[in-house]
Amino acid sequence: MSSMLLFGCAERVAERNGISVDLVPVTYTFKAKVDKTNRDKVDKQVNEYLDTHREKVQTEQLFFTWSSELAKEHVLKTKKMLLQQGIDPQNIHIAEQSNGIGPFNLTLSLQQYQVLVPRCEGAQVNRFDFTTHDCFVEGNRWHSLQHPEKMVDNKAQYNDMGE
Repeated sequence: MSSMLLFGCAERVAERNGISVDLVPVTYTFKAKVDKTNRDKVDKQVNEYLDTHREKVQTEQLFFTWSSELAKEHVLKTKKMLLQQGIDPQNIHIAEQSNGIGPFNLTLSLQQYQVLVPRCEGAQVNRFDFTTHDCFVEGNRWHSLQHPEKMVDNKAQYNDMGE
């Protein structure tokens, strides 16, 4: 009769927790006062703003507010132009600001979320604890998301932009 004795040792593996992720809203805002004398100038400035942020305009939510009839006309004209360029109509939001927007009567804002993840520690020789095992993978996954805000419960709202 033979018997076999097997010995081994293993590190006690603690429960793994995900990394801590911060989503920081970054708002890009253009404000102007539209009147009869500067309509063309404001039109040019809005187009420059949209060209500067072209990549964000194509993927993020756009919020227009207006507080005068001239500004409203300008907003509707800009919306029509954006729709002709293929911007998703669900990404364009227009609202009247009845109490005014300070010295301005037209505001165009877009918001994008920046992901902040912790700095991951590099691997070390003869180190056997794996508490940060998935740090690089999780961090890169969060950075690769197009809309990281959709992974959490609350959605971007215009009120979150400090307007």
